[in-house]
Amino acid sequence: QFALAFAPFLVTLLDRGQRDAVTGWLERLLKYMVVVAVVSSASMVLVGPDLVPMLLGAKYRAVAANAVPLTISLLPLAVGLIGRLVGLMLDRPGMTTVGAALELTAFWACGVLFARHAGSLGACWAALPASVLLASYLTWRTRRELPVPLGAAGRAVALSLVFVPLA
Repeated sequence: QFALAFAPFLVTLLDRGQRDAVTGWLERLLKYMVVVAVVSSASMVLVGPDLVPMLLGAKYRAVAANAVPLTISLLPLAVGLIGRLVGLMLDRPGMTTVGAALELTAFWACGVLFARHAGSLGACWAALPASVLLASYLTWRTRRELPVPLGAAGRAVALSLVFVPLA
């Protein structure tokens, strides 16, 4: 919800007709949120299995495994949060409501299927397609009125792929 803190500032810029400045800010916010998501995901994959039991106790070892798909879901969620911010800035509550309904529906549909096969870990993996659907829908809906460049965020994700073999 960090991105929503920028709403008043961005709405002011938008009211002044500074669409390019708003687009630049949205691109920067998305890039930094993607970087945080990548670092969180990498941290959970690389040190989570050792760190969680050390901090919380051996009984919480499963939490580390469950946190991996949840932190990976932060990547599309960052795009979705920017979409929600744009919906708020453009005063489009219906768009964000439909996005939330799609996200919830996808989570429940995938969650039931995945949880049957993998328990709580499967339910955690269900957050990923739900986040992807939300991000896709909101990006598609806002592309005409206030498009957000995804290039910088995409480059941040691409650079992080170097670390995939370490997982």
